Amino acid sequence: MARLAFFLALVMTSAIILFSPVSSLQLVATIGQVAGGSCGYTNFPPPLYMVTGFSEVIYRGGAMCGSCFRVQCFNDRNCIRGRAVNVMVTSICQSTNGTDVCNTGNMALNLDPRAWDLIVSTRAVGSVPVAIYAVSCPQMVGGVQFNVSVASVAYMQVLIQNVGGMGRLTQVFASADGVKFFPMYRNYGSVWAINNVNFLKRAVTFKLVDMNQRALTIPAALPANWGLGGYITRQNWRV
Repeated sequence: MARLAFFLALVMTSAIILFSPVSSLQLVATIGQVAGGSCGYTNFPPPLYMVTGFSEVIYRGGAMCGSCFRVQCFNDRNCIRGRAVNVMVTSICQSTNGTDVCNTGNMALNLDPRAWDLIVSTRAVGSVPVAIYAVSCPQMVGGVQFNVSVASVAYMQVLIQNVGGMGRLTQVFASADGVKFFPMYRNYGSVWAINNVNFLKRAVTFKLVDMNQRALTIPAALPANWGLGGYITRQNWRV
């Protein structure tokens, strides 16, 4: 657990974690279908992206949603030597292929079958050991996307996706005037919420803070006449 805590601290503070024994984390990987899942994503990431689900001990209640990692199989005869694949965390790990590696307490992940095929020579094996390294996410197309799923005079819930840079948000703030910002909380995955503030019929500005403590302010991300549904902005972090 000490090594896990050290790795997560590096993930939170480093722009890119380089390949080295100190900065890698060794897990067990299995193959499985992974989609938006518990992160809450809708129509994201694009089909071209390869994805993964983390077991709860490293998923951390959704705090790792949107993060990108390089995965490399090692120390197994089924590994394809010299191969590595980049994936994005979009869900919690679900045990498949006759294994229980994703059970609570295990440090494990399941891989998109396309990603698995790039680093493992067969799908017949239940699991393989892997090392993962945090990396920047691919350049996102377009701006950050907001999808309002619940709204009232005292509550708002928003899915935030298509986040560039390191992909993972640590803090989100909302403002109706662009001056006074109210902190939101992670409801689950990449879905953020706020209580006791009325944003109805007011343009909403969001301030996003990533894992490197870089802030991105998006004025009027929701227009004054916003309602339930999705809104695409022009601003984003760049790789």
